[in-house]
Amino acid sequence: LGKNWANHIIIYETHAFVTKGLYSIVRHPLYSSIMLMFYGASLAFSNYMVIVLTSIIFIPFMNYRAKQEEEELLKIFPEYKEYKKRVWRFFPKIIRRNK
Repeated sequence: LGKNWANHIIIYETHAFVTKGLYSIVRHPLYSSIMLMFYGASLAFSNYMVIVLTSIIFIPFMNYRAKQEEEELLKIFPEYKEYKKRVWRFFPKIIRRNK
């Protein structure tokens, strides 16, 4: 994310639309990794309540925030609409449709 990182949703004047690297397979790799860390830690410590809480609180919050970010990105980068069709939000697209 580099200079594009912020604690709150903001589009910087120098914001770049990146579709290479991890962004070529998932739109929000940071959120994906945090989700996997929460699930992994809960399994490692056999804390099944954290799995439940992550599923009903944290994941919906991440989805809500990602949708808000995407709405802002669509205002600045019209090509983001096509990108959303090609690349899934949190996890790599496994099933490919033939055109």
